[in-house]
Amino acid sequence: MKKIYTVFLMVLFLFILTPVHAKDTQNILITGKHLPYIMVASMQEDDSMDMYLIPTSLTLPLSQNPQQLRPLNQYDKQEEINRIREVIQRFFELPITNTVYLHMDTIQKDMGVAYNEQTFSDVKHMTAYFAKVVKQLKLSMIFHASDYLEDDLNISDYYAFYKIFHDGYPKIRYHYVNYLYIDSTVCYPLHNQFS
Repeated sequence: MKKIYTVFLMVLFLFILTPVHAKDTQNILITGKHLPYIMVASMQEDDSMDMYLIPTSLTLPLSQNPQQLRPLNQYDKQEEINRIREVIQRFFELPITNTVYLHMDTIQKDMGVAYNEQTFSDVKHMTAYFAKVVKQLKLSMIFHASDYLEDDLNISDYYAFYKIFHDGYPKIRYHYVNYLYIDSTVCYPLHNQFS
C-alpha cells in the first residue's frame, strides 16, 4: 500500500511541476505555382480550420519598404516564399508559423487528380480539387512528402494533419480579402482585414 501511495505522490508531483501547454495555433502559408490564391490555414484547437484566401493579383506594400508596392504574382512563389510570408504578416497582421509550397505538377501526376484553368478559377472548384487530392492520401506518403511540397513542418505535424483529414473533413471557415480591381491583372486591398 505504501508503494502505491508513493507512486501516486510522485505522479501528482510531476503533474504539478510540469506545465500544461495548450495546443498552439498553427498558421500555415500555402502556395503553389498555378494557384490563384495564397492561403493561410489556421489550425484551431478543436481541429477546425480558418482558411484565409489572398488573391495572387493583390498588390501589397513591401515589408522592408512600405512605400513601395508589388503584386503578389510578381514573386517567385517557391523561391521567395519567405518574402511573401513577411509581406502578408506585416500587412494583415496575421502571424505565420510555417510555410508550404505545393508541387502541383507532381501532385497531379502521382495522385492522378488532373487540373486545368477552370480547376482554380474559383474557391468552389479549388476546394473540390483538393478534396479529391485528400482522398488519395495514404499514410506512407508522409515519408515522401518532399516529393509533393517544400515546407518547414515536422513529421508529427504531417501525422496530425493526416489524422484530421483522414478521419473526416474538419470544419473550415473561409475568410476573404475585400479588394478592388484596377485592371484584369492587378487589384488593391480595401483594408487589411478579412471578411
